[in-house]
Amino acid sequence: MSLEEFHLWEMFDAESPLPDIRSDIQTAHVVSSVMNMAGKSLKKNVSLTDALLFQPKKEEKVDVLDQLRGR
Repeated sequence: MSLEEFHLWEMFDAESPLPDIRSDIQTAHVVSSVMNMAGKSLKKNVSLTDALLFQPKKEEKVDVLDQLRGR
């Protein structure tokens, strides 16, 4: 790869970075597998979503009337 092409990739990455979700999922899979091999010491199995470090926040539905009523 030429230096010019490398700079083009740097500019592209600055504008639109590629997500690292694949490596996060692979790491979570390893973590959940190791923790589930612990067997009886855990009360319940660790799922893949439990082992993910960075998860998108779930948006809660907010009822405007409940907010106005003070609930």
